[in-house]
Amino acid sequence: MRRARRLTKTFLGFSVIGYLLTAIAVLLVPLAMTAEGRFTVFGYIAGGLFWFGLLFGLLFFLFAWKVAHNESTYQKIRSWYRIGAFGFFRNRPAIITDVLMIISLLLIIAGNTIWHFQDLLMTILLFFFVLSFFLHFVFNGRVFIYTQHKGRKRKNDLSIQRKELNENEN
Repeated sequence: MRRARRLTKTFLGFSVIGYLLTAIAVLLVPLAMTAEGRFTVFGYIAGGLFWFGLLFGLLFFLFAWKVAHNESTYQKIRSWYRIGAFGFFRNRPAIITDVLMIISLLLIIAGNTIWHFQDLLMTILLFFFVLSFFLHFVFNGRVFIYTQHKGRKRKNDLSIQRKELNENEN
């Protein structure tokens, strides 16, 4: 169990690195085209880095899930939580990531409609949004919760509370 949790953490770490590479590719986009509209070397690097990072991140997330999904602790967590796409603010890293994602999205929208930010600032905001978007799924996901689980019961899990009530009545 401990070995599986450690291996899952390692795979999740590699997954985060892949998603970071994808977000870094966004930073290279302003350097991708010349004034005449031709692709530069950075354009090809940005495209390759984006897809490499995305595939790398997804592949290692799949490896992490494959290691974790047979563990009994993960199965319990799976019954307690919905998938990470539908969860927000589940733990400290998720709170930071979700707040960053919401703020960067709002600033991107406001920068395009109200304030008309410069391209450099919009690119940086897009970097933070893309990174926090991918990390939202990682940090709110059940695999990450499994790696952080310390064997405690979930305080507000109704099924556990019902079992405890039934045991106390008997």
